[in-house]
Amino acid sequence: MKRDEPPILPSPRVRAEELELISMVGHELRNPLTVIRGAATLLLQAQSQMPLERRQAMLRLIEQHSEAMSDLVEDLITVAHLEAGDTDLMLESVEVARAVERAVEWARRQDSRPIVVLGSDPALKVRGDRERIEQVLRALLGNALRHAPISDVEISVQADVAQVRIGVLDRGPGVPKLERERIFERFVRVSELASASGAGLGLYVARSLARLMDGDVRLEARRQGGCAFWFTLGRSA
Repeated sequence: MKRDEPPILPSPRVRAEELELISMVGHELRNPLTVIRGAATLLLQAQSQMPLERRQAMLRLIEQHSEAMSDLVEDLITVAHLEAGDTDLMLESVEVARAVERAVEWARRQDSRPIVVLGSDPALKVRGDRERIEQVLRALLGNALRHAPISDVEISVQADVAQVRIGVLDRGPGVPKLERERIFERFVRVSELASASGAGLGLYVARSLARLMDGDVRLEARRQGGCAFWFTLGRSA
């Protein structure tokens, strides 16, 4: 840039989006940090008088909310790589049952509701990146737990000759028809659920990673209400 040229500033729209992102991420990080700090303070101040069961509950809170922060940071890093077009993938044959099991273990650390798994054959395998497949499943499960807070969650595994579909199903309020594609964009939350937590990254990350693995993530409305998010990947021998 020459000395007499004015600096190039971002447009007001870009700056507004950046400020909104910073605000949203700050809010999402502040909540678990507040819980972690409160639990740690209680442990430091009163652990000698605190019953063992109470101490264990405080440690579980710290673990749960630390994991929530870690997941958000991982999503942000993933988004940066997706936007830059340099996401690393290690494609291999992945056992569907094991990937689902690990995602369910993660979900049960976040929420005590039952999660039913149907059709998960131990011999069933897909072609994909093991860590990214689990990241997609965590995103879909996390979305169901946040937006269907009084609904049980079900995972349904279906397979044909060419592909495997892993569905994450709930009986929550559902998503309005006009929003069903928009929710897969970055930082978008359903207007009717604007008060719900979440940075609006999970579904964008899930679909983007699925498509990088030659798969997809799609939303279907359920007849009696709720959502069915289907994660599709090609079968592997």
